[in-house]
Amino acid sequence: MNKFKDRTKPFFQTIHYQLTRKPYRFYLPYPVRYHEKYLGPPLAFFVGIFMVLYASGYDFRTAVGMRAFWVAAIPSILAAWLMIRYIVERTCMLDRKHPWYATWFPRPLKRVGWQLWHGIAVPGFSVLIFYAFYFVIRHRAELFWRYLAEDFPFVLLLLSGFNFLLWVYYRLQAVEIVRHWNLTRKRKVDKAAASKLRPGVVVIPYGEQIKDSVALFEPGLQKNKTGVVGFDGQTGVDFRTLTEIMEEVRGYHYYMVHRSLIVNRGIISELRKTDKGVFVVLDAPRKGEEVRVSNRRTAGFLEWYEEVLPSDREGL
Repeated sequence: MNKFKDRTKPFFQTIHYQLTRKPYRFYLPYPVRYHEKYLGPPLAFFVGIFMVLYASGYDFRTAVGMRAFWVAAIPSILAAWLMIRYIVERTCMLDRKHPWYATWFPRPLKRVGWQLWHGIAVPGFSVLIFYAFYFVIRHRAELFWRYLAEDFPFVLLLLSGFNFLLWVYYRLQAVEIVRHWNLTRKRKVDKAAASKLRPGVVVIPYGEQIKDSVALFEPGLQKNKTGVVGFDGQTGVDFRTLTEIMEEVRGYHYYMVHRSLIVNRGIISELRKTDKGVFVVLDAPRKGEEVRVSNRRTAGFLEWYEEVLPSDREGL
């Protein structure tokens, strides 16, 4: 019994770690476009026509010449288009806030839960409300329960399939960016020699993404966590160390003035040089606060501070 316990304990410990460890907060620097403006209408037309044919029992050749068929098909097509548009818009919002690959461990249920809510529960409930009114208006309320038992499961299956297609498309579009980021983060390749990406795909540096929102990074209240301070004064927590964050934001907008502080260029209101060293005077949200640049970082900081923005350098 003890041997069995010793052999299985590491396995369960690994599972427990994967499900409870804190994730790295990193947002996918590549917005996936689902092209719903072009693919949505034909897909809605197909789904709307198919649903009416499925309910009527006629074949398409027979139904296409029936006026009653189009009276039922047109609202069905419009409803399908509205559902597709809603699901894609909600999916794009979730892609920004809870990207699949960044939150897969330890909290896949968070993204899955929101996707099921916006992708299946809300559209499915809307369909039920629509048919409830439809059957009541036609004085056939008893057909609602038949629809709920026979046809509604098929609607849920269609919604589930559509959400699955969105997930597959997201993974196919993002796999190259995810691979590029994972390799550089794990230092398996030289960051200076970036991986070759598909033509037209551009990786937006993390520092460029947050330059207008994050003013500085400082040590967090808990070990191996970093405090994030925005220009609006709001604070947050990043589950990476300051050193790891500096590797991501290194560039024109951010600099580590000493081992406990990374500042945004936009928060620096004044630079003072004294006999005791170089001091940085901060602006909001730490207005008036002075921070001394460490001696070994002073030369590099002054060079960084006097650097010209690449877009401005081209016009010189």
